[in-house]
Amino acid sequence: MLQMLPEQGKLFGITVEEIAQPSFLQEGDKLNIGSLSGTVLFTPGHTAGGISLLFGKHVFVGDCLFQDSIGRTDLVGGNYEQLIDSIKNKLLRLTDETKVYSGHGPVTTIGRERKYNPFLNTPPYRGQS
Repeated sequence: MLQMLPEQGKLFGITVEEIAQPSFLQEGDKLNIGSLSGTVLFTPGHTAGGISLLFGKHVFVGDCLFQDSIGRTDLVGGNYEQLIDSIKNKLLRLTDETKVYSGHGPVTTIGRERKYNPFLNTPPYRGQS
């Protein structure tokens, strides 16, 4: 995907002249930013290599999870089942008080999403038990 960046940029009227070489983060890697210490959570689904960054009771999730919603999975590298698995098995294991900072939209909490997010709490369809 990185090698396709110049072509992707053209779609948005952006010229990409140089592609930086990335350093890849892995599940469990520790990050130190100033006096803050955090952990990498591998949360693919919105994108193939999606990560979330946990700093104490604050998690930065990009477009993985939103207040009352989840990230898109219809773009290249997106996968609905993988996204739901990432949210349920990585993010919802955090405490209810953990604040969730998405790529855009209001700040929410894990507890609120656990309780109200319709993508995570769908009741059985009529006729099912």
